[in-house]
Amino acid sequence: EAFLTMLATQRKVSTSTHNQALSALLFLYREVLGINLPWMVDINRPANKRRIPGVLTLDEVAGVLAQMEGETALLARLLYGTGMRLMEGIRLRIKDVDFARHVIIVREAKGGKDRVVMLPRSLAPAMRQHMLASRAVWEADRQAQRGGVETPHALEVKYPKVGQTWGWFWMFPSPTLSVDPRSGEERRHHLYQERLQRAMKKAVHHSAYSGTRQSGRRREAGQVDVVPAERQTQGGRDRCLFVDRLQVAQTARQRQCQGDGRPAHGQHDEPGRNAV
Repeated sequence: EAFLTMLATQRKVSTSTHNQALSALLFLYREVLGINLPWMVDINRPANKRRIPGVLTLDEVAGVLAQMEGETALLARLLYGTGMRLMEGIRLRIKDVDFARHVIIVREAKGGKDRVVMLPRSLAPAMRQHMLASRAVWEADRQAQRGGVETPHALEVKYPKVGQTWGWFWMFPSPTLSVDPRSGEERRHHLYQERLQRAMKKAVHHSAYSGTRQSGRRREAGQVDVVPAERQTQGGRDRCLFVDRLQVAQTARQRQCQGDGRPAHGQHDEPGRNAV
């Protein structure tokens, strides 16, 4: 108890660090030492404080994306244009990209549910070009007789060769092979998520934007929370209307406006326009 109090009062650790230390102590005494300490269960865990995220403007987003290149740039534009989470984009399969209908099927998203997102027309040529590069990697793996990619829910038990098919291959495959710790088989995994995070951090450093951002939590509590809301086609050009989802900021603004006697606006004056 004194240790946990010291963490909160002297070291002033964050809420997540304090909860992690408490969970570690509970696991040590319960599972390792076999000692039941009822008073540790009654310790109140510190509550997480809600923070207002920082939202990038369209010009700031364009400046950050302009500093990126290669497949990480395409992946960042795809996440920004579709609203997918980081791991949803990295785990994207070839079969889930429908160029005919301009949609992407996100498998087993948050809550284990599938959903459909729109594929921006401005990204379709780059996605097709990247698919050709992924096809070359897939063909090289087949010629080398390497194992197929990982498939969910023991699908390989029913279909042993399904991981070697083109449809189940990664849209963003890793450039190197790795050993599956469960099966011990050497196979190709998807792109490592920290590659995009490092590229995003480098792009933010070289751009004019000086705020904070998190590419991995952009849908839950991320610093960059701007997603496309509507897609229109005018004069043969595909345009996306981007609106931010700052619900916390809107609530704070409404309370402030109501306190000053001014009318509160629940929506923004005009959504920004920009092509992905």
